Amino acid sequence: MDARNTGALIAARRKALGLTQKQLAERLLISDKAVSKWEVGASYPEVTLLPALAAVLGITVDELLAGEVRGEAQAASGTENAPAAAPDPSDALRQYAAEKLMGADCCLLLACCSGSLAFVWYAVSLGMQGIFRLALLCILFAACAVWHSGKVRKLSRYAAPDDLRTSRRRTGLLLGGYAAVALLFGGMVIAPAFSEYLRFERGRYEIVLEMNQFQWGLMLGLLLLLLAAFGALAYSCLRMTAQTRFHPVMPGVVSAVPCLGAILLLYLRVLRIVSFSPSPDGRPLVTVESELNAAMAQLLSGARMVWAAGTVLLMIFCVVLRLTKRCGVPLPLLLSCAALQSLLWYVIGTSDQFLLLHFPSVLSSDQSGLITILTAACFFMLMLSLLIWAICTLLSGVRRKPVQTDAPQARP
Repeated sequence: MDARNTGALIAARRKALGLTQKQLAERLLISDKAVSKWEVGASYPEVTLLPALAAVLGITVDELLAGEVRGEAQAASGTENAPAAAPDPSDALRQYAAEKLMGADCCLLLACCSGSLAFVWYAVSLGMQGIFRLALLCILFAACAVWHSGKVRKLSRYAAPDDLRTSRRRTGLLLGGYAAVALLFGGMVIAPAFSEYLRFERGRYEIVLEMNQFQWGLMLGLLLLLLAAFGALAYSCLRMTAQTRFHPVMPGVVSAVPCLGAILLLYLRVLRIVSFSPSPDGRPLVTVESELNAAMAQLLSGARMVWAAGTVLLMIFCVVLRLTKRCGVPLPLLLSCAALQSLLWYVIGTSDQFLLLHFPSVLSSDQSGLITILTAACFFMLMLSLLIWAICTLLSGVRRKPVQTDAPQARP
């Protein structure tokens, strides 16, 4: 294989076909400078380009590597040593375009995952101080999306319709995932600026939605689950085909039902606390603490029984839908999602780590209590719930390979 001979053959075939270097480069989706380097023998074509280049020039890959076209005498000297016929140009270009589409999609996937992780890190660690970096990350990802769109536009003339459809679905999935991360964590960064308006008075209690405190344990769990979500996103993107279908409805239902139950339980707990509010002219507020603790224990005891029964009913509902073939999500995946969501929201609804109650330390009738709802911690738990839903949705679109069975042999 000689670079000069190969370059001379490329130049001769290009001129014989009446093509300029720029026209040949456009057909191969490369620059005309690369074609010029090939023809002067300064470089070789890429291995992935050889079938498409040979197809455009109307020769075989063996002839392209040898740097000469097989003569008529050699063509007539038997068929055993004759090289294979040149592939159909359309097939070669489609295969090459499919590989380039996959490469562009992988680049966008890498930009989505790395950009999202950086966005989450800066949003949590810097808050409002990192607003410029967050905006810069969004601009960089937008630039990557524009580059990917231009690449797809160039390849659309040669790629197969199924490959284009698959690439567009991957693009939509990645853009939607990054936009969701940016909106949720961007809202978390901006929310503390409105914390002074998140105060309410009910009876002798003041209800405060705290936005600035969160637990690092929740943050660690969020990052681990976020990595798992990106892994599921990458796996589903790489396995995606034109026939891939995601099923977000049922994982969303089994996620929304426990969420609504936790919100209702938190509301009932706040109502129970506010109900133990003596009149301002009566006894001090701290004297009702023991009665309130007993009433709260009774409420949580009943809530545990109702929650367990509701979880069982939700799982039975999932099994019935799967058996009646009204749900496309695999049953083990759906039941796992229901169990995890139920456990997650049960912790939010019943734990004292998300709803704090402070009584005044002075025995005075004009003192008021403080009910603090750690909204930041609840937000992180909400993110965990959304990530579980996203993972189940992504995995629901991954099809397993069908099991091949041998055809039954006919009896003689």
